[in-house]
Amino acid sequence: RTRSSRPAAPCRNGDARPLAEKSKILWSPTSSAVAIDTRGRFYSYTAIWALNPKSGAFVEAATPSYEAMTGHRLPEQKDLSPRGHQWAERWTADGKLVWRMHLTPAGNYQGDDPMSYRVTLAVSAKGMKVVSHEAVPREEQ
Repeated sequence: RTRSSRPAAPCRNGDARPLAEKSKILWSPTSSAVAIDTRGRFYSYTAIWALNPKSGAFVEAATPSYEAMTGHRLPEQKDLSPRGHQWAERWTADGKLVWRMHLTPAGNYQGDDPMSYRVTLAVSAKGMKVVSHEAVPREEQ
């Protein structure tokens, strides 16, 4: 039996690369909400928790729909590549959450949705409300 003494070089864009996860915790300026953000090579997940002033406990805040955040319907699965991500970018000085999302269109996508947005959200224990949204230019993606 012969074994190679050299590991195979992974493809830069292939599935042979090691999985890597990065997590960060972002507290709002008033400490009344927190975003716990985890990003991996094939997925991302952010849990956003807000303080319920009546109970004194943190509750998970519901994220608005894609359509509410972007003004576009959620693209069909056939129009998407599996490499989309969404994440909490930062809190503003007045306590709003800046949320980023980027979906990667499949090569045959013909729609007008840019699929990359920066959304500002007001976060509370009752949920989140969209304050503003903007398409992110390609050079910032």
